[in-house]
Amino acid sequence: MPSATEAAGLVLNFPHGGKNMTKPAEWKDVFPVEASIPDGIASLDSILCTDELRRRAWRPPDYEKENRALVALASALADPQSNILQTLAETILEVTQCDSSGLSLLTKG
Repeated sequence: MPSATEAAGLVLNFPHGGKNMTKPAEWKDVFPVEASIPDGIASLDSILCTDELRRRAWRPPDYEKENRALVALASALADPQSNILQTLAETILEVTQCDSSGLSLLTKG
């Protein structure tokens, strides 16, 4: 199946050895997800809801909004005075149009 770029007949030029960012990245499982869940807490199957998410209605991509979000996150990373986690949570709220967002941090203990 051709990509949207190929279907539109667009030719992409990648100067200076650039990479084609229109194809999905390959997942490299360096740290297995199962290892991040402490024993006796919850099983991975009880946490993941991938099938449920696939059944939900979806919105068409809003590339302008995605670009603004990436700029906001990059700016927060570049500013030592910013709180990147707060910026990330606020960006998630804006992009997903949801009522709440949160982050969980996994630390090696």
